[in-house]
Parts: sequence; C-alpha cells; structure tokens
Amino acid sequence: MLGVIASHLNFYGPSALFVELDRQALKWDYSLLPQFIHDAESNGSHVLKILQSQQVDGVLWAVASLGDEQVHPPFDSVPVPLVSIGDPVEGVYQPVVIDEVAGARLAVEHLLAQGYHHISLIIGPARSAATLKRREGWEQTLSAAGLTSQASQIIEGDWTAESGEQCFYRLLTQYPELDAVFACNDQMALGVLLGAHRIGRLVPDSLGVVGFDDFPESACFWPPLTTVRQPWAEKCGLTVQTLIRIIEERLDSDDGAYTIAEPYLLPAELIVRESSVRKAR
Repeated sequence: MLGVIASHLNFYGPSALFVELDRQALKWDYSLLPQFIHDAESNGSHVLKILQSQQVDGVLWAVASLGDEQVHPPFDSVPVPLVSIGDPVEGVYQPVVIDEVAGARLAVEHLLAQGYHHISLIIGPARSAATLKRREGWEQTLSAAGLTSQASQIIEGDWTAESGEQCFYRLLTQYPELDAVFACNDQMALGVLLGAHRIGRLVPDSLGVVGFDDFPESACFWPPLTTVRQPWAEKCGLTVQTLIRIIEERLDSDDGAYTIAEPYLLPAELIVRESSVRKAR
C-alpha cells in the first residue's frame, strides 16, 4: 500500500495527478491510501501519522503550494520511503520534473509568431512553484525577442475561472495596449475568454489567449483554447515506479540503503487551437 498526501483537488492539475497516481499504482498491484491537506495552517504532521498507523510501504507527497505558505511536515520522522510529485520540497527527493519553463516559452513563442507583441501574463499565487516556472518562461521569451516585461503586464489570480475574468478586466486598465494573454492555467484562461466575449473583444482577431495544462474541456471552449499539455501519465508512472524500486531496494538491503538517480525531465507540449491563431490577412 502507498500513501498519498494531496491538496487542491478542486483544480484540474492536482486532480489529474491524483487520479493518474491511483491508476499507475494499481498497475504494480499497489493500492493507494489518500490523505488531504486543506489549508496551510497545518504542517501535515497529522496526515503523516495517520498513514504510518496504516503501515503504508511508501508515501507520495502530492501537495501544491497553499497560498504564500509551504506545508513542510517533519519528513525526517517518516520511517518509510517518501518522494515528492507536487511542488518541490527542500530535502525531499523528486524523481520526475515537467519542464514548465520550456512549456511557457512554447506558449509565448507561438503568440509572438502569430503577430502578438503585447503579451500579458495572469499568474497563480505568486510564490507557487508553477507560477514561478511559467513566469520565468514568459520573461525569457520576451527578453529573447527584444521585448521588455513590465510589472503592468502581470496580474495575480488564484487559478479559478472567476479570477481569470477579473484579472483580464484589470489588465485592460493597467496595460491597455495588450493584444494577447498567457494564463498560467486553463481555468483562468476560460475566464479571459468569457471577459473578452462580454466586452466584445474578438478572439483571436484582436486578442490571443493561451492557457496551461490542457484539461479535457479546453477543446470545448469557444474558441477552442490553445494550451500547454503536461504529460501527467508519464510523470505519475515514473514516480510510482521509482518509489516502488526504492521500497524494494530497502527490503533487499541489510542496512536499508537505496540509490537516488537524477530526476527525469519531461517536456511539455504546445497544443494549438483557434484561440491564438490569427486568420491570414
């Protein structure tokens, strides 16, 4: 049995991760025992104790950043192997990483290639790992194109569609020249599309929109959303395999030793749809 500690299942990314972890564990004849963290005030100690009392063989840490606080329980006290598949945590092995910086670069390079030059960014909580990586890719791409990135081009949402819509309206005030928006997840991009529709801003003719994650409904937005797909199945499969290997190596070793390999770096993929493709003029 593998324990998994998760958070934010109301958002697509953490939810997809959780479902795929369960699918991958079953392939190896392991069952998944879940525990959830709902706020940053708890350091997670209680859920670790629950999993230990259930005698799990290993633990998957799948917790995303909760606001400005990072949940950091006493991992040293955990007697079984533990790996991270959520946000990076200091001192915890993360066997698989998706190259979100490169994924963001693909999104912004695509917008530039379509002729958009004033590209705004809607981020999630400012200190979350996903935000930092996707913002880095946006900044790198603008810099490489000889374009400056200004504070007025960036606005912080909370990953929800409602925040995406409100952020879009605020961007129009603080950066009125914008002609494209890169939203750091698909739900906020959906809010941008709704806001554009309500004020009569045509997508993609006068506004390009790109999201991140490629949740299943992205292709059903209007117009269908260009986005960056993350390889959830591959990430979860490799993480579960690595944890099981560590469990088995510890059992076979007289001193409980096991090997730590360099993390796998998986590429993200740009999925181009109508929300960012300008008609030929």
